[in-house]
Amino acid sequence: MAAFARLIPLLLVVIGGFVLYQLFVAVLFASRQQWGFTALYALMAIAGAALARTLWINKRRLSPPPR
Repeated sequence: MAAFARLIPLLLVVIGGFVLYQLFVAVLFASRQQWGFTALYALMAIAGAALARTLWINKRRLSPPPR
């Protein structure tokens, strides 16, 4: 679990990049008035933001106690 805790900042950056990409694609589909794909990509962006928030909040609990 200690190795995973060290990866949390990198995971947050990667997830944040994917969230921004999903939002960008959702806006592109919205501009073409394809509402099904807009909703799908917006939902995926929200799920990614929720995952990043959960990792950020629980990073202390996931990291090992200091020695």
